[in-house]
Amino acid sequence: QRGVMQPPSALYEQATQSAGGSPRETLFSDDRPENLAAASSLGWDALLFTTPAAAAKELTRRIIITNY
Repeated sequence: QRGVMQPPSALYEQATQSAGGSPRETLFSDDRPENLAAASSLGWDALLFTTPAAAAKELTRRIIITNY
């Protein structure tokens, strides 16, 4: 949605803790580069979403299995 502010970095840190993993084990996908930059700054694997086909290809490259 346009006009929505980027979440503060503390939100990303809290999400990592809640998931129980390390930042490098966390995959974040978004269509907004500024949100990817925030996630990447914390060590997350950031994937720019452009199309479903491109996302599926990137997930396969990362050896992440999907059901579609």
